[in-house]
Amino acid sequence: MKQTMIQIAIVAVVASITGCSTLPCGKTSGWTQWKTSDGGNGHYYKAVAVTNGVTWTEADKIARAEGGYLATITSGEESAFVLKVVSYPQFFSAANGTGLALGGFQQDGAKEPDGGWCWVTGEPWNYSRWVPGQPDNYGGQEDRLSYFSGISRTPAATWNDVNRNLKELAGYVIERDK
Repeated sequence: MKQTMIQIAIVAVVASITGCSTLPCGKTSGWTQWKTSDGGNGHYYKAVAVTNGVTWTEADKIARAEGGYLATITSGEESAFVLKVVSYPQFFSAANGTGLALGGFQQDGAKEPDGGWCWVTGEPWNYSRWVPGQPDNYGGQEDRLSYFSGISRTPAATWNDVNRNLKELAGYVIERDK
């Protein structure tokens, strides 16, 4: 009985963090490895969809709690691999096609709209897939990275800048080394 109560408490905490009213909360792709034998980095990726939106800040905390971090996409090859993991309508369910949080962020005080972008891991920012016209720092408060297609339920490998605390993301992509 005590173990069941603890499990219920853990589920309630996860539900409150992710903004989900019921569990299971959305769908996940499960962990998928980008194998080195396939030209990959050996890392694992998991896409998680949520039903009531999630902020970038919440997604970042959840990813770290799972032993990973929001995915960092540092090459065209990695972008193509991760797109296979996230190419499902539930991961782009927002009305405007806003998708999953990624591990990119703009340093506080950086030149707007496109200066100071970094990865949460500290990897060099040498690759990007911005939607044309992005990043735009719309409303003066967009400083975090997400997938964006522009069309609801339509996957795309392109990116948009989003507000770190606006609960608009359809989920997040977690990456871990092992």
